[in-house]
Amino acid sequence: MSLDRELGELESRFWKGTRNFYDEHLAAEARAVYPEPAGILDRQAIVDAIDDLARWEQIELRDMAVIEPAPGVAMVTYRAEARRAGDDKAHEAFVGSVYVKEDGAWKLAFNQQTPV
Repeated sequence: MSLDRELGELESRFWKGTRNFYDEHLAAEARAVYPEPAGILDRQAIVDAIDDLARWEQIELRDMAVIEPAPGVAMVTYRAEARRAGDDKAHEAFVGSVYVKEDGAWKLAFNQQTPV
């Protein structure tokens, strides 16, 4: 499987993922930066937030680009449009993610969203 496809599939799964998925696919030292009220989250806060939020039901990821600037490090950028059940308005954001190889598997080390 190509790197673009593998990380694209992981990104899609993070939008709809369960607590177990996050726990399995986040890097040991993961961080995230989201608009307020979430702010800056460490790994445990990211996993805990999954229990508190309704998951996204509809997602569209556009203009995805993947680069591997160094062995075992990859960056993904794209524009996302996502909607939760019952939401009238979609969440739109520019998204950036950094993945690292841990124990032979790609793990999400950093995710940042900028509302559009």
